[in-house]
Amino acid sequence: MSILNVDWDGHLTTFKPAFMRQILEATVENEGGVAYFDPDIVVEARWGFFESWIKNGVAVSSDVVHNMMHPHDPRKLMWRDIAERLNLEFRDFQGYANAGFVGVHRKHRTFLDSWAMLTDKLSEVGLLDPYAFRQRDPTHPFVAADQDVMNMSFHIADVPISLATPDGMGFQTTGATYMAHALGPKKPWQRGFLSQALRRGVRPSYAARRYWEYVEAPVPVFSSWEVRMAKLEIRAAALVARLAG
Repeated sequence: MSILNVDWDGHLTTFKPAFMRQILEATVENEGGVAYFDPDIVVEARWGFFESWIKNGVAVSSDVVHNMMHPHDPRKLMWRDIAERLNLEFRDFQGYANAGFVGVHRKHRTFLDSWAMLTDKLSEVGLLDPYAFRQRDPTHPFVAADQDVMNMSFHIADVPISLATPDGMGFQTTGATYMAHALGPKKPWQRGFLSQALRRGVRPSYAARRYWEYVEAPVPVFSSWEVRMAKLEIRAAALVARLAG
């Protein structure tokens, strides 16, 4: 395990491409690549699967909301116009990925160069706020900051992209689930499952259940008592939500 110093005064979410490049530069003896996971993701597939996945292209998983974003979606057309103004070639790409996971093989590292370049250029011309996570204006070309810039990079970088379905992050749990990603501001470690079930009839998410299933190892971050209570709360909340629904 190595610890890298991070020299960045903006929002950490906009530092992802530079950080991933920094890891590749610090591990030149590694012939593989780099995989980034948000801290609210539980990895479920075996590691060998991810190693194989990134060899075939930049590995990403479809977002739950915009996953079928068409090349002629209004936001993508705004990206195309911006690319023309920046003298960048813009290719068609259908779909929209969640930026919670990105896997890049060393042979595809130019994708990180494109992503970092776009982040810098868009910040310079005032189209991206490196200190903000999201924009409130839904008509802004980069509402989701790093996620939108990453998806625009799919149109700029001349590398293969391997886009999994939303099941890849456990959003639908009807197919191949490689990860369990807890979306939204309320994270599994904050609990409150029973209160949400009582007030809103919401059952614990798949990602929340998987988080508490794996939280005891290899590095325990809660006591055995806290884990037992959380699992009990999840079962009770699921029962309440089922009765309320």
